[in-house]
Amino acid sequence: TVGVVEHGLFNGMVDKVIVASKSGVTVLEAPKVG
Repeated sequence: TVGVVEHGLFNGMVDKVIVASKSGVTVLEAPKVG
């Protein structure tokens, strides 16, 4: 299926951002989408 890898990487990035937000850490290395 096309897009599975990209979708997985995106979910991983989102998970990192969510975890950082919960821990009160600002994620500066998160790529800007759009």
